[in-house]
Amino acid sequence: MDMVEVYRNATEQLQQVVSQTPQRIKKLQDLIQQTEWEQQDLLHLAELDVFSASQGYDIARQIKKVRLKRRAYKDELEALLELRKVCNNNSKLEAHVSQMDKKLKEDEQKKEKRGYHPRVRSDLQSTFQKIHNKAEVRLK
Repeated sequence: MDMVEVYRNATEQLQQVVSQTPQRIKKLQDLIQQTEWEQQDLLHLAELDVFSASQGYDIARQIKKVRLKRRAYKDELEALLELRKVCNNNSKLEAHVSQMDKKLKEDEQKKEKRGYHPRVRSDLQSTFQKIHNKAEVRLK
């Protein structure tokens, strides 16, 4: 894989991350709220119910599971909020990434259409044309 391809893949991924960050932040906020409500349900169950040691252990295990889920959501949210700060500080970031991606795609299309026209050996023109036609067939 050459560096241009690596760069193109990176810009596509960055563009996707930047464009999807606001929706993912909202989704994470909703998931955090949901896990907090679930935790409250379990805490109220522990507060109001009479239960055996094994039932108490089961409640504690469920609370831990909910807390770990909530922590994972909060950690991801924290990272995305930092990313959003970077994007907000550079309001043109998304436009720049989009422009770079567009330029790389245009360059790739130019390479696909590129052919060679002999300057001196005109007898080779038909050979070069065949090579160009084969390349076009492979790209399709």
